[in-house]
Amino acid sequence: MFILDSSGTITETGWEEQLDYVRGIVDLLDGARVGAVTISCRAETMLTIGDYTTSQLKRYFKRKEYVESMSDTKGAFKLAKKVLEGEISEGKAVIIFSDGEASNCHFPSRTPSEFRIAKD
Repeated sequence: MFILDSSGTITETGWEEQLDYVRGIVDLLDGARVGAVTISCRAETMLTIGDYTTSQLKRYFKRKEYVESMSDTKGAFKLAKKVLEGEISEGKAVIIFSDGEASNCHFPSRTPSEFRIAKD
């Protein structure tokens, strides 16, 4: 599961760099089930976990456009956790790309302890 940051501080150049890096990782994930979530004011499933070929994933991550938003990193973590809980694969991993900003949406300030999603 990839968590990609589409917040305004990332910029379009930073977004493209994330996608380039993901395409490089995809080359190493032969046979893995892959999904993606975005960090934005409303975390969204960008790519549903599924069985995709390497070329399908690379094409998808090549065409995905940058949508500037605010940040809700906790929301993205929670969504990724929820999606992975329903995943059939035994081995699960999350790779996150973030500027480190917890939240600048219309939510109360969050602390780093809130990112211990395993306890949520």
